[in-house]
Amino acid sequence: MPKQDHHASRAGIAGVELMEFAVCYDNSGTVLASSIFLCATAVFVIAAAFAAGRLISIRARVSPAALTAW
Repeated sequence: MPKQDHHASRAGIAGVELMEFAVCYDNSGTVLASSIFLCATAVFVIAAAFAAGRLISIRARVSPAALTAW
């Protein structure tokens, strides 16, 4: 069995040899977009939890009559 080279190459434009490297992850735009979306969603969920906690603590300190808008 012939020994294989670790660096596979193929003919590129105008016969120029191009090196192909193994990529162990998917670098498509949809994966990046979904990752950004999930990170942003996680930040908003954490911020909403802090906002709810702050509103609950304000409500405990202030009388219900003072919280009405009218």
